[in-house]
Amino acid sequence: MHAQDTLRELFFDDVRVPASKLLGPAEGKGYSQMMTDWVYERLTVGVTPSRCGARVWPHHELREGTNGVGKPLIEFQNTRFKLAECKTATQVGGCFSTTALNASMAGGLDDVTAAMAKYWLTDCNAASSTNACSCTAGMAT
Repeated sequence: MHAQDTLRELFFDDVRVPASKLLGPAEGKGYSQMMTDWVYERLTVGVTPSRCGARVWPHHELREGTNGVGKPLIEFQNTRFKLAECKTATQVGGCFSTTALNASMAGGLDDVTAAMAKYWLTDCNAASSTNACSCTAGMAT
């Protein structure tokens, strides 16, 4: 059963579980009980990378004079555009994540907004990381 949890679904039909071993207060409500934490989990998955995004920019190295085809990489127009794109996504994501966190702390974050945060913030973080890495491609050579 190595890696069984990641490769396929497991079904347990006709399994008897003693009442003392049930999770949660209601029998037969496992899935709906599990769903009560989805808002928090989605928010956590979305907010964590957005808060880290500002720390991964390569602009420091780019300003230090790393050369690419005869001039520092930061002097290339496309590099500046990509870094501006990264910074914009990080700032907008920061505002969105702050709004979602405030709503969560006030007890008013709905599941749709939490799902939006998870989707958009993780997607933007991946795109920004890809753009930042592409700006520095070849720097180690």
